[in-house]
Amino acid sequence: MIDFGTTRYTGCIRGRFVSGLVVVVWVLAIFDPAAGAQPASDRPAIASVEGTDNPTTPPSLTSEAASSREAGVRNLEAREAKAEQLRALLSKRRFEKELESSRLESVQDLQRQRALNRWRLALVVATLTLVVWGRVAPAVAPRARRWWQVAWALLALVSVAAFFRFSLTDRNRYDMHIKDVYHYYIGGKYSAEIGYGRLYDCTIAAAHQQGRWWVDQLDTIRDLQTMSARPAAEITARGVAECRSRFSAERWKQFGTELSWFFDRIDGPVWRWLLNDHGFNPSPIWTLLATPLTRMTTVDDLRMLVQIDSLLVLAALVSFGWAFGFQAMCLAAIVWGTGFLWSYTWVGDAFLRQIWFSTALIGISCLRRGHAFTAGAMLATSAGLRLFPAVFVGGYVVYALRRFWETRVWSREDRRFAAGVSITALSLTIASLLLAGRGIEDVPNFLHNITIVRDGIIKNVAGFEAFLWRIDGTTSLYWHNEVGPGLIGLGLSSALRFGVAAGSLVWFWFATRRAESWEAAALGFALIPLLTSPAGYYFNFVVLAVPLCERRPSIAVWLLAACAAWQITGLLLRDLGEQFTIVSVVAFVLSCAVLATMRRPAQVV
Repeated sequence: MIDFGTTRYTGCIRGRFVSGLVVVVWVLAIFDPAAGAQPASDRPAIASVEGTDNPTTPPSLTSEAASSREAGVRNLEAREAKAEQLRALLSKRRFEKELESSRLESVQDLQRQRALNRWRLALVVATLTLVVWGRVAPAVAPRARRWWQVAWALLALVSVAAFFRFSLTDRNRYDMHIKDVYHYYIGGKYSAEIGYGRLYDCTIAAAHQQGRWWVDQLDTIRDLQTMSARPAAEITARGVAECRSRFSAERWKQFGTELSWFFDRIDGPVWRWLLNDHGFNPSPIWTLLATPLTRMTTVDDLRMLVQIDSLLVLAALVSFGWAFGFQAMCLAAIVWGTGFLWSYTWVGDAFLRQIWFSTALIGISCLRRGHAFTAGAMLATSAGLRLFPAVFVGGYVVYALRRFWETRVWSREDRRFAAGVSITALSLTIASLLLAGRGIEDVPNFLHNITIVRDGIIKNVAGFEAFLWRIDGTTSLYWHNEVGPGLIGLGLSSALRFGVAAGSLVWFWFATRRAESWEAAALGFALIPLLTSPAGYYFNFVVLAVPLCERRPSIAVWLLAACAAWQITGLLLRDLGEQFTIVSVVAFVLSCAVLATMRRPAQVV
């Protein structure tokens, strides 16, 4: 049986099924990946450009971005190079401007110094007139004698004021000898880290770290380990590499902070000269005595610290008044205050530069008053501070040996003096080895330092040895180890040096024959220009001739004449080498005259 309704429904389902199947097959044919894939060789290459998230960046855009970036880098480098050139040009112009200002200031200071030298020469001549008048007319009426004392006091006060440039505040732009204070304060305070050979290395390293503009303007810096001038870049590199490791973090920070105080006050061109100076040269015993002061203070206290020297000199002059009388104190003040070689320009308002001088004067005063142990201690301290004052101890030793030769007995004074010298020298030596600087390492370093300093030809040294250096053809050289052909030859020069040294010692032996103990010790000053050649600012040791004037007044005439000759030399000659050549000759004549005078009988006081 055929049912037309069921058959029609079934045919409809079949037709729709077939149509749906066709559609599915067609869709699969279109979206099948295998059907639409292309060979790898037929697909376009995809370039990857750094810095973009689009992996399909066309090659033209990628090369343009790279070129643009390279051009930007080149432009930035060019701008930085131009900025660096501009900074270098500005630094150079600033350096030149400050250099011109420093030169102008130096010229003005020189003019002021020459005017002061005229005043000092007038004071010396006035004192010389007073001394000569006193010898010609020794019997002074009581009323006139009062004015005599007033004249001495007035000359002494004016002479001391002349040393300080007749000013309490306007002595220089820094109110201290800032260049000298830099060497001695910084060198003493940080001696444990920098020793004798690294002051300039570590200074320039700190300046480089702080970005000081004048660092790149320096041409040379003195290598204190060899005393030769080296390229500034070499010393800077060495300082940067080595100095930081020698300090603890706290001490390096403090070192840089205190140097900043000096950097802010000293002009850039001055550092070019300052870092070619002689460095830090005092003995370990000086470092021992200075370290407590430097550790307890900062650079903000320097104006107070530099007044210590003035107090020390005042104490020394008062000790002369205590031991030798009012006129001796005034004469010592006049000689010290009017000195050309040791003027304020060299050592005024410095840091502990007068301590050796004061201890020497106080030692002679104590010896005169019968305090032999204290005298020995003071003179030993002075010798430990600056070595050449050992001649004052040596003067007493010669006197003691002569007396022992005659009596075969060591006196009580001799034993007490020897005890004072021995105990003080031993104590200071041990303490300096244990407590000062780098300890025992400082001893060979100090000896090496003074050796290389001595081997250099320095213009501002005076003495017979320096005179021979100059006439051997090295007058115009500053730090130089070569010796020119000379006028007398090296062989004869050495023979003269040895002959003068030996002859002066023999002469000294005979000169102490009629001397008292304190006179023999003070007479040691006459050996200094004959045996060695210290810097000119140490020549205030001639003040030690004042005690000899007590029994031989003619020595005062020789002393004041020498001071006047030095002042005249400074006024007439401009070249430092020529000045100190004449200074050496005058010092030689003064020493010989004093030794000859001491051989004569003393006047009855």
